[in-house]
Amino acid sequence: MRVHLGFFRYFKIGRTIMKKTKEDILWDKVVNAWQTDKSACALHYLEMYKQNFPDHIRCHTMMADLMVEFCQFDKARETLDYAWKLAGDDAKLKAAVAIRYGNLCREAGDHKQAVDWYKQAVAAHNCQDNLVILGTQYFQLGELTLACQAFEQAAALDECCADEAYFNLGSVYFVQQQFDKAEQCYQKSLKIQPDNPAAKAKLADLKELKTLK
Repeated sequence: MRVHLGFFRYFKIGRTIMKKTKEDILWDKVVNAWQTDKSACALHYLEMYKQNFPDHIRCHTMMADLMVEFCQFDKARETLDYAWKLAGDDAKLKAAVAIRYGNLCREAGDHKQAVDWYKQAVAAHNCQDNLVILGTQYFQLGELTLACQAFEQAAALDECCADEAYFNLGSVYFVQQQFDKAEQCYQKSLKIQPDNPAAKAKLADLKELKTLK
């Protein structure tokens, strides 16, 4: 069994030193370029990786992300079509690809189609991240009731990691001028993630608003 060695050149197991494989080395280049926001380099390395290891689904989803960034929507869709086939019956992988389809549609301006893909992602894998993405898209479309429902579901799944869900839920209440509910949500978000500057700014705004009444 091949061991993935992360960013280390060698990995010691007992007395054995295992060298990285060609796949490991090339993937490290992909990850390093991705993490340092070198989009053009990351796409170049991904193309190289795909030529050598064409059935790595993560390679295709990352390529689609970057193709969308470069407004190469047709190529992104072709890449995602192949990733969808690779996902097979794996629900989590299907959801991950569906999220990318949604992102593609959103960036191409088809927001309703984006919702359909995000809903499909939630149906395949009902996790917090997918619900937050769906709720955000509803929010951007002005579907505030549906956005609220999605964020509430997201928060309920894992409250200890629900800072983004609570913040977004607070934003729904904020634009509806339900300021007391908004304040409660921002406080919950800040309790989970105390360094959230956006939540602090919203609470400061609401605090000052009370002095004006």
